[in-house]
Amino acid sequence: MLPPFIIDQTPRTTYCVQVDEAALKSVVEPDPKLSGPFDNLGFVNLVRADWEVPDPADHDPEETGFNDPFDEGEDPVEGCRLWDVGWWKVSACGSMLGTYGRLLSKHWGISYVRPPGVAVH
Repeated sequence: MLPPFIIDQTPRTTYCVQVDEAALKSVVEPDPKLSGPFDNLGFVNLVRADWEVPDPADHDPEETGFNDPFDEGEDPVEGCRLWDVGWWKVSACGSMLGTYGRLLSKHWGISYVRPPGVAVH
């Protein structure tokens, strides 16, 4: 049995892979117009388990440059206008291994690609 602090730090317990209708369709019916080596192989959604909506009490407009703690000026993704929406699209073709490796080192902020973009690592 691993100590709880180790279990809490592995990507296997802090992230989950989600396949919604768009992800399933991206794999089953690839877009032939996409030309990159992994672009037309589809994606899955990677969800961060510990992501939380910001606490308005912790918001400092001078530090962030935004008056609204829930609006960082981004295009809405499922209604969320924050840069980090708590999930991202990851190429379904092998790049999940690269993503997993980065997440072992706590590199969410470095590797994150905001939807609708797809990360290919």
